[in-house]
Amino acid sequence: SLRIPLSELDYAPSPDEDRVIASREAVLRERHIPEDWRVVDSNEAAVATASKSVAATVILHYAGSRDLETLAGQVHRLRRTAGRALKIVIREDREAMRQHYELLMLNLGANAVIAQRTPFARMQAMIDGLQGQVFSRPILADYRNALSAVLTTTTSGYVTASTFVALVRDAVERSRMIRLPHVLLQLPLLPEKAHIDALRACQMNRAGDLCTASSDSLYAFFFACRMDDVDAACHRVFQRPMADRFQGGLRSGDN
Repeated sequence: SLRIPLSELDYAPSPDEDRVIASREAVLRERHIPEDWRVVDSNEAAVATASKSVAATVILHYAGSRDLETLAGQVHRLRRTAGRALKIVIREDREAMRQHYELLMLNLGANAVIAQRTPFARMQAMIDGLQGQVFSRPILADYRNALSAVLTTTTSGYVTASTFVALVRDAVERSRMIRLPHVLLQLPLLPEKAHIDALRACQMNRAGDLCTASSDSLYAFFFACRMDDVDAACHRVFQRPMADRFQGGLRSGDN
């Protein structure tokens, strides 16, 4: 028998599929904007204009981390009110969106985040590629809970073992709803190496990245880090080759 996916049955092209609504700041530096695009004064105006759309594309502006909470609320509200066929695009500007902020936006309802310095023609091609798509992730009930998952403690670097356990456990629990990846390392010390030297060599200054020591190992926690990126993170944090101080190590991570 012929089986047709429900997604194909549920989706039919909408009359507003080709409509594009853009926040003015998202296209401010472009010389020529397509005549059929509607440019409005702000992100909030774009959300209001698109709230009754079915399958249009909305382009919102990312001004930087200071506006993260406002933008998260706008994306979530728009997705919940306008439905799954609407395309929500966020365009970076002067500040690149951190990886875990991007993951937050994709979980709250955004279809895509356009990276800094992406040429306008490439951006238009990416928008064209979204046409016909339906947002397929679960729609979260409360954006504030998801937001709390990416707003980590400002603590970084060495903490006592008990504080390390508490902070890591809290970060992991808060991150579950958006499957934010982290990496935890156990690094056994070489017999002749002292804990204090290993800790001094571990220079962490990124919020949420933590280290501590036990009787025979140093532990390092990299917040919002994928397993594929841990070697680069270690290269950034440890001032000398890790083989000079540690005998291998155990890596746990990702979601």
